Amino acid sequence: MKKEDYNIFVTPIRVIDLDKKQQKEIQEYYSNVWDNILEVPNVKVKTTWGQEQPKPFCPLLENIIAENLEGFIERITNLIPTAVIGDHWLQEYNYGAAHMPHHHPGSIVSGVYYIESNNLGSPLVFYNPNNAQHFMNYATYSSMVECWQGRLVLFPSWLLHGVPECRNQETIRRVIAFNIDEDKHV
Repeated sequence: MKKEDYNIFVTPIRVIDLDKKQQKEIQEYYSNVWDNILEVPNVKVKTTWGQEQPKPFCPLLENIIAENLEGFIERITNLIPTAVIGDHWLQEYNYGAAHMPHHHPGSIVSGVYYIESNNLGSPLVFYNPNNAQHFMNYATYSSMVECWQGRLVLFPSWLLHGVPECRNQETIRRVIAFNIDEDKHV
């Protein structure tokens, strides 16, 4: 008799904590944009989403993302596409800010990099894509990744995620969020 167990619905995410030198260079690159982003009514999140980007993507961060995409895309798809950074936007979360659960249709991988954080902000929450968890008392409904300065998080774009309301008045949480798309020009 041969017996094997398989994990068939495991969803990988990749968390990378950058070193201080890398963090400083990225933070300096984006340092002059925060006064120019707009607050979205009702959610208290300042964002550049849907606006003209204030500046091109940081070259150092783009290289770090590219290095860390290697092998990750193959784990979440059956493809080995040539990937490019598509949409990207800056967001600032302060006291009372939240981001409702959502996903990013049309992209392969999505990500967030914490440019500035005092570690008092709400975590990034991922929701279990397996509907069976609603029927089992022991299944996990969600999983959290803390928002630490210098942290890069990559995840499948279809994975439902959000940010609960920031309840600490001292919260500092500035991020660049982005989508990785298949390069159709290759």
